[in-house]
Amino acid sequence: MTSYVADAPISNPAEDRFSRWPFAKRIADTIATRTDPSSLVIAIYGAWGDGKTTVLNFVAKELDELEDVVVIRFNPWRFPDEATLLRSFFATLAKALGAKLTTGKEDLGKALSKYGKFLDVVKTGVGSTLKDVGELIGDIEIEEEKRRVEQILSENKKRAVILMDDIDRLEKTEIQAVFKLVKLTGDFENVSYVLAFDSQMIANAIGERFTAIEDERAQAGHSFLEKIVQVPLDLPAIPRGALGRFAFEAIEEALQTAGIQLTESQSHDFAQTFSDSIGTRLNTPRMAKRYANAITFALGINKGEVHEVDLMLIEGIRVFYPQAYKAIKHNKQVLTERSDGILNKKTLPDRRAQLKAELEKNLQTDEAKSLLKLLHSLFPRFGESFYGPDWEGEWAKLKRVASPKYFDRFFTYSVPEGDISDLRISSLLSTLESGSIEEIISMLKELITPSNAELAISKFRTRADELSKNSAKNLAMAIARAGDLFPAFDDFLISSDPANQAAMLIGKLLKQIESPNRYGIAEPLAREAEPLPFACRVVRWVASGNDTPIQDRRLTPDEDIALWKCLAIRIKEYVHSNGRRIFEEPRQAMIYFELMARGGYETDAQQFLTEDVRQNPSDAILFISGFLPISYTVSGSKPGEFEGNTYDRVSRLVAPSLLHDCIVNLYGDEVANPVYTGPSDRPLAETIAHQFEYVHKRILAEAAPKQPAHSSDGKDDSNSMVVVTK
Repeated sequence: MTSYVADAPISNPAEDRFSRWPFAKRIADTIATRTDPSSLVIAIYGAWGDGKTTVLNFVAKELDELEDVVVIRFNPWRFPDEATLLRSFFATLAKALGAKLTTGKEDLGKALSKYGKFLDVVKTGVGSTLKDVGELIGDIEIEEEKRRVEQILSENKKRAVILMDDIDRLEKTEIQAVFKLVKLTGDFENVSYVLAFDSQMIANAIGERFTAIEDERAQAGHSFLEKIVQVPLDLPAIPRGALGRFAFEAIEEALQTAGIQLTESQSHDFAQTFSDSIGTRLNTPRMAKRYANAITFALGINKGEVHEVDLMLIEGIRVFYPQAYKAIKHNKQVLTERSDGILNKKTLPDRRAQLKAELEKNLQTDEAKSLLKLLHSLFPRFGESFYGPDWEGEWAKLKRVASPKYFDRFFTYSVPEGDISDLRISSLLSTLESGSIEEIISMLKELITPSNAELAISKFRTRADELSKNSAKNLAMAIARAGDLFPAFDDFLISSDPANQAAMLIGKLLKQIESPNRYGIAEPLAREAEPLPFACRVVRWVASGNDTPIQDRRLTPDEDIALWKCLAIRIKEYVHSNGRRIFEEPRQAMIYFELMARGGYETDAQQFLTEDVRQNPSDAILFISGFLPISYTVSGSKPGEFEGNTYDRVSRLVAPSLLHDCIVNLYGDEVANPVYTGPSDRPLAETIAHQFEYVHKRILAEAAPKQPAHSSDGKDDSNSMVVVTK
C-alpha cells in the first residue's frame, strides 16, 4: 500500500522537529500568568505550511492544564454572512463554557447565546421577528448584557482563550467578517484571542475595505491590524539545516515506499542537485511534505519506466517552480533536439532564448540561476555544449528525460500511446532463459503493436548485451517465428522498417553465441522464420557478404552458402506450390527468384519464369515491374523508371529476347519506336513496355558490331546507328 506523508499538524511536543513547542509555551505562559482582566488579542504571523496550527495545538495543550482557563477552538469557515458568523461564534462559546460553567444566578451559555442573538438583530435587522426585537430591546441593553457575561466570567474566576486558525484561507469577505467579529467582541474582560494567519494576505484582504487603490491596500490593512492586535508575533524561522534534514527523511521514505534503492553515486548527485537548485525554494515543512508525496505518487506509477533521479528532480520543479514546469512540459523540442540541423541552426537559438526568458519570469536572480543550472543538467542540449546523435542512444538506455523517446513519460505519469513499457520489456527478457519459445512468442504478441514495433526492437537491441547465450538464442527464434508482428515497407533494401530492424536484431543476437555453434541456430531460423518474406530478411542479415572481414562474420563462407541454400529450398517449394499467384506481389516475387538463384537454384528460377511468360505474355510486364525501384515523394511512393542496371537483373532470370517478343505480342506497332518518357497519364504497364523496349534496343545497338553505312551520295555515314530489334 502506498504511504504518503500526512500534511497534518502535531499535538505532541515530543514530535516537535522545528522548535515550535518552546515558542508556543511562551505564548501560553504569557496568557496564564496575566493578571490584567482586559481582553488580549495575540496574532501569530507565518506563511502557509509553516507550522501555525501546530503552535496553536501546543498552546491549547499547555493551557488545558490550567483549571481557570477554558480553551475554545473556533473555525470561521463557510459562513455565508457576518450575521451567521456571529451566531456561530457565540454558539461555540456557549457550548464550550456552558459545559463547564453554570451559576445559580445565570447560565453562562444562555447568556452568551442571548448576547449573540441580540448583536445579530441590532446589526442586520433580520433573523428574528419584530416581536423578538422588541422583547430583547425591552429586556436588556447590549452593554448590560455584555457586563453580565463579564460578571459571570469574573465570578467564576475563569478566563476564556479563543483560538482561531486558517483565517488566511477564507474568502476576502469572510476575512473581513472575522476581524469585524474580533473587533466587536475583543474588549470582553477575561477573554483572550490567539489568531494564526499570513499577515500579508490578511492585510491585502482587509485593505480592500478601506481603499480602492491597490498599492495602498496592504498598508491600510496593516494599520487596521495594529488597532486590533495587541501582541503580533512572527513565527520563528526554521533553521535551513533542520528543514533540509526533514525533507531528505521524507524523500527517503518515499523511495522506500516505491521500493527504489539509489546507488551511492545517485544519492550523492541527487542530494547535491536538490540542495543547489530546488532546496533554495524549500521554506516550510508543508513544502517538504508536498514534495515527498509528489515523488511517492510519481515513482509509484513510473517505477522502472524512467530514470528515477530525473523524475524526482522534474517533480521538484513541478512543486517548487510550477510556472517553469508548465513551460518545460510544452517545450520538448527546444530542450531535447540537436542544434546542428540546417533548420535548427536557424530556429533553435531563438526558441531557447525565448524559453529561458519565460523560465526566469517572476523569479529572483539567484532562483533563476539555480533553475537554469538544474535544466542544463537535466537537458544538456539546452546548455551551450554540443551533444551529437550518439548521446541519444545513451540517454535512451538510461531512460533520461533528455531523451526524446522518454521525455513525455515524465509529464504524463504513464507510458504514452505508441510507446512501450520498459517493465514489460524487462518481464519478457526475464522469461527468456527458462521460458519456451511459444511462451515468449505469446508475450511478444501481447507487447508489440504496429505502432510500437520499431521502438520495441530498439529497446531489445539496447539490452541485447545483457542477455545470456541461451536467452539470446531464444529471443532470436521467437522474433523469427513472430515476424508478422513487424511491419515491412515495399522495398526489401530499406533497413529502417520494423521488419528489417527485427532481422538486424536477430543477426546481433546470433553474434553473441560462439562461432562454432551459430550455424546450428541460424539454419532453424531460415527454416522456421515466418512469414517467408521475413525469413528472407533474416537470412540477409545473418549471412555475410563476400567482402565482409573475417572478424565481423557471423558464419563462415561455407555456412553462408548453406544458409542461402536452405532459404532457396523454402522459396522453391513456395513458388512451385503457388504458381502464377506469386505475381500478385511482383516485387516480392522477384526477390524470391533472385534469392533462389543466389541459393543455387538459378536454373529452376529461369525455367519457371521462361515457361510462365511463354504461356502468359502479360506476365512479362508483371515480371519486369517487380524489378522497378521505388521512388519516394512527399505524397507517397511510386514505381521508379526502368534503367540499365534493372535490365541486367532482369536478364539474369529471363532472356530479354523472350520479354521483347511478349511485349511486341501485347503492344505491336505501339512499341516499334519506343518513347522512354511518355505522357504523365500513360498507364504504368504501357510505360514499362516502352521503357524496356527503349533500353533493350539501346543495349543491342551498343553490343552490335558497327558497319560502315553508305549514303546515297556515296559518302561514308559512320555516325549512323544500326538498331537490331531481335
